[in-house]
Amino acid sequence: MAVHASYEDGGGSLVLSVRGHLDPALREELQRACEGREATTGRLVVDLGGVTYLDSSGLDMLLALRRMVEADGGSGEVVLRHCPREVRWILEVVHFDRLFRIED
Repeated sequence: MAVHASYEDGGGSLVLSVRGHLDPALREELQRACEGREATTGRLVVDLGGVTYLDSSGLDMLLALRRMVEADGGSGEVVLRHCPREVRWILEVVHFDRLFRIED
């Protein structure tokens, strides 16, 4: 399994820890991991510390997660955490640092 779901902040945040390639092969796994998210306050943390590959389809998946949180109409946010240097560089080049909060 390349996506591990857990909760933090007393269940207030769903944390998705991703390993390996963030590509179309993970789409279903990410969707399944998000199924229980409505039980949280809407904060979704995507831990990219284990990501070794990110392409345009991975960027699209991050945007899809953001749209999903926004569609819920709550005060939720998507936070990208522990981005490897190369992944962080890609996120900054495509200005995702303006769309997402990025934490170390």
